[in-house]
Amino acid sequence: MSYAALASLLLQAHREEQRGAREDGGGIFRLAHGRGPLSDKPALRGLSPHRLLARASLLRVLNQRLSRALPFLSLALPEQGWEREQAGASEPMVVETTYPLGSTGPRGGGPQGLERAQGPGVWQPACTARRLRALRKLVLTSTKRTHWETMLQATTTPTPLHQDEYEDPRDIKTIKINRVRASASRLASIRNMNERLRLSVFGQLHKEMRAWAHSSFRRAYLGKGHGGQKRAFKVRFLGEGVNDYGGPYRAIFEQVVDELQDDRHLLPLSAPSRHRPGGEKCLLPLLVPCPNRAGAVGPNQDKFVFSPGPPSPLALELMQLLGKMVGMALRHGLPMGLDLPATVWRPLVGLPLQRDTLGSLDVLAVKNLEQVERTAQVAEARAGGAGPEGTTASSSLVPEGWEEELTFSTHLSDGSLVVLPHPPYLSAPGGVDLEKEPARVTRANWQEYVRLVETVRLKESAAMMGAFQEGMAAVVPQELLPLFTEEEVEQLICGVREVDVELLRKCTDYEDGVDPDAPHVKAFWEVLEEMQAEERTDFLRFAWARSRMPASAKDFPMNFRLQGPQGGAKEKPDDYLPHAQTCFFSLSLPQYSSKEILREKLLLAISNSPNMDADVRLHTAEGWSET
Repeated sequence: MSYAALASLLLQAHREEQRGAREDGGGIFRLAHGRGPLSDKPALRGLSPHRLLARASLLRVLNQRLSRALPFLSLALPEQGWEREQAGASEPMVVETTYPLGSTGPRGGGPQGLERAQGPGVWQPACTARRLRALRKLVLTSTKRTHWETMLQATTTPTPLHQDEYEDPRDIKTIKINRVRASASRLASIRNMNERLRLSVFGQLHKEMRAWAHSSFRRAYLGKGHGGQKRAFKVRFLGEGVNDYGGPYRAIFEQVVDELQDDRHLLPLSAPSRHRPGGEKCLLPLLVPCPNRAGAVGPNQDKFVFSPGPPSPLALELMQLLGKMVGMALRHGLPMGLDLPATVWRPLVGLPLQRDTLGSLDVLAVKNLEQVERTAQVAEARAGGAGPEGTTASSSLVPEGWEEELTFSTHLSDGSLVVLPHPPYLSAPGGVDLEKEPARVTRANWQEYVRLVETVRLKESAAMMGAFQEGMAAVVPQELLPLFTEEEVEQLICGVREVDVELLRKCTDYEDGVDPDAPHVKAFWEVLEEMQAEERTDFLRFAWARSRMPASAKDFPMNFRLQGPQGGAKEKPDDYLPHAQTCFFSLSLPQYSSKEILREKLLLAISNSPNMDADVRLHTAEGWSET
């Protein structure tokens, strides 16, 4: 049993303990004595409790020593300084292709390092940072998170307080946002992308924040009576009678994510092009649905990718702002529900991109490459094994399996067609201009074709990824992320997708004389359990203005507050809907006469609350007259 496998099991045991599963000592002791849900793990079979505890002790000592040493160690690799001067990215994007440049065959079965991925002769000096990265699976998440939180506090911009503790500091700006004009249906009806961007919530934030200093994004002000919500600015929603005590601030981050990942509307085609046959894919031009989502095939059909191809200066500026908003969300404990694939998370933690990474977002492209390999290898075997140099006349023939003409070109995730860069040894038969027409793929060059397709597809969004990293690096210590795994970084940024009703129940306070054992309270929890996953997410938005749960109870900045009914809901509960206060994560629940009525009223409330305090709308705001 490897230490990495043991670390994974211990991490699960640690999570059990955090959730309150402490029985006979809890966690590792239950594992050692063959009890608990983890005792059936194959890695534990045949391992004595003493040996397991010895390894666990060693792992614990390692983490204790690392927790003291990490503040004095750098995770930046020496070669990154050279690459950053050229690429401008905090963590360079590394691609490991199946057929490395200059090779005569596929990679072996052993682990591939960055040296082979970047070609022969690349110097990779031994350093502490490289060793720490290799140990990332042995460092417990709690050790990493503690160090991360310490560094966030150490790099926070100080915010001088106002003399009156109930007044906001001068450095905390108030941003006016018109959400009425930024509804999804209204944006989808706008043909011009620039106008659509200008009216969107993200576009309004960009207009206000584009001149901000980086230090302004690193603020984490906690106001009195704000329910524990840290912030870098305040929000004023035009046309909605609501004060920002935390709810509107959280709602801004949620709406930005919704706008970026909205591909549900059929958008008008502003600039028809044969290179982009499907037109715009999402409301805003930063993300596109991954090919698996667009084609409804393969895994990860919920994922989006950064827009591929050469971006405009405005797109790069917007992507930097997105990186800064992700950084602010990390500082303020706000999970952002960005459904992004491994092509984003792996570069953030310094891991290479491989063919499996491409298959996780475009399974058809990988199947096409595999078909090319099979056909070419069969043709080479029949012909006696022509090499990649193409020295014989027969080696330039196209295999019989390629009935359709296969050329050095590929489609990117947005459907656009690009011509692959041609190697020097390729010729242009018949006088074809290689600058305009892609070369044919033959038995002489098919490995080069596979290598180029993998490289171009995996790095299709490199410019946008670099801008995103630059934005993050301006707000949070991004150089610490390689200490995490890609799964841990995704959870750190995005939170937990599934709403854990049992965890929410444990983090609930009952107020106004509400009895946890009352029939309508029990019915409330039963209804939440019986909801679909999307309905539970909508409930969380309704009650807390966020769509993702914290990973554990200790990550909750405030408990959920279940309160009694107010006003007329006391006498006629079945005539009223539940009332939520997102700033304080509270729900006023009438004592409904039946579980069915409670379900109906709760679903009605969470499905028809697009605005905050809709009963106090200010109809003089721009946009209301058009509704």
